[in-house]
Amino acid sequence: MDLKNLFLYVNILCIIGYFVIMTHLHIKFKNYNPIFHAVSDYGVGNSKKFQIISGILSVTGSLSLIAAFLLMKSDFHFKHEAIIYLMIRAITVIGVLIFPTDIEGEKRTKIGLLHYLFAILQFTAIVKLAVNLTSALSAVLPDSFLITVLSTLSIIINISIAGVVAGMIIPPVKKIFGLIERIFLFSSAFYFLVLSFLLLNIS
Repeated sequence: MDLKNLFLYVNILCIIGYFVIMTHLHIKFKNYNPIFHAVSDYGVGNSKKFQIISGILSVTGSLSLIAAFLLMKSDFHFKHEAIIYLMIRAITVIGVLIFPTDIEGEKRTKIGLLHYLFAILQFTAIVKLAVNLTSALSAVLPDSFLITVLSTLSIIINISIAGVVAGMIIPPVKKIFGLIERIFLFSSAFYFLVLSFLLLNIS
């Protein structure tokens, strides 16, 4: 098997594993409300080990995508920038795991603020990558059905990140922050999944 494709399959498996872990967390830990509570809340308490596993899968997936891009013979617009944003994503996921979020209702801490900082950087990197990479790949494989899927996911990512920001500063929206954040995170994961299948068609 081509080494580039091997790394892409690793990323695909990591994303599937991520969704398995997320499903388990939402089924087992009923003390968190998926409409209100942020996904990061699973990083505190008995659910922490599963959140760590999901983070490891995300980091491994990002590094696998980086390796796949580096092994590509084809060169296209935004390829090198995509590698940088994927690296930022990997680093910031590690930061989110190292610095857990503050428990809802308790006093803000420096560790909690660092968690928010890494989360903001991570979300920004994902948005930048999704918007620009989708456009770049459209020029390479304009007739691919997967480009249409990526474009749709990119739009969802853009809309949901606006909702995440609104949920941080507007009290009424904060009541559904967990739902909006999950839309962002899960659409992002699906984006990377579809991206991997698309890249299998590029030498």
